[in-house]
Amino acid sequence: MFDRPDKPTRSYKNFRHFYLNRFFSNKDIIIEKMEKGIYVCFCCNGHKKVKDHTQRDVYEGLKYADYITCESCNGTGELPKSLIMELYKEEVEDFKAKVEIYRKKLALYKSIKKKLTDEEIYYIDYGRLQPDSKTSNSN
Repeated sequence: MFDRPDKPTRSYKNFRHFYLNRFFSNKDIIIEKMEKGIYVCFCCNGHKKVKDHTQRDVYEGLKYADYITCESCNGTGELPKSLIMELYKEEVEDFKAKVEIYRKKLALYKSIKKKLTDEEIYYIDYGRLQPDSKTSNSN
């Protein structure tokens, strides 16, 4: 109940990790292209076309949907590095905001804990008095 706040964990180690985790398969090909300075589109995986989501069927999903030009890359199959870097920076800023909230919660937790006795902390954590408590009645 009176637990220390959970420390936020970083989702991605660096820009490369952020970029590569957007893809489910063919990471070797994506790495080769990335080393050449080509950044493959997240949405179409470089295929330039995606299934038309407006044709989604209740039972079959996108199985019979037509392919349309990818709107993210405009049919080029590539994204500019600046756009991907911007997305990465947003992710980093979000993490920094979570860390700041964590630090505030931790400071509040520590200040509250300093004001409580060990017996009070035990009661908050377990909802009962300590078994060897001096205040327990031994009638």
